[in-house]
Amino acid sequence: MSIQIPRRAEREYLATLGIAAVYVASLPVGMAFVGISRDLHQSLISLQRRWFSAEIAFALWVKDRAAAEMIRRQVNATMLPSNSVLRLQSAIEAAAETLNVPTTPHAIVMERVAAVVQQVEAKIEQAHRNGELIWFNRAFRQWRLEARSRGRVMTYKEARARLRRAVIERGLSEQTISELLPAVFPGLERSPKIKFWIDG
Repeated sequence: MSIQIPRRAEREYLATLGIAAVYVASLPVGMAFVGISRDLHQSLISLQRRWFSAEIAFALWVKDRAAAEMIRRQVNATMLPSNSVLRLQSAIEAAAETLNVPTTPHAIVMERVAAVVQQVEAKIEQAHRNGELIWFNRAFRQWRLEARSRGRVMTYKEARARLRRAVIERGLSEQTISELLPAVFPGLERSPKIKFWIDG
């Protein structure tokens, strides 16, 4: 049984938090092991390159990678290799308790992440309704024209992902979308034409 793996905007939000997961991977060869990750999606892709039907069956989240590594070392020091996801899950929970490392269950993290992502998307949708994304679209076209001459590229989808990240990183502040443009398009604040669009 696998857990829900963070995707797209969920991954972006988790990355801004800096938290890390201690997880149990279940392999088709009848083995399981403990790993750590700040991006479960990427970890799963890496696993499945080697074992096509590998799954991430369990995860607990901790404050950062260092705390996750402490738990993993503790589990590996006290347990032999196992084929039991449940035994490794119990070992992770016991190690976190022994080391006094606060943890949050994966399902709770995903609920919180989904709520934040929904707020972010609502803010962007509100900006769209208010006409504020007109400035974003113009800025994207201007940045793309200038960047192409320097051999840089960015798709519209990537630009929207950068916009989501900028909103997330500023904690859903009251900044308008146009105020976030310099974080989305590098060098934007130095462009008089874009500056006029932002002000005007």
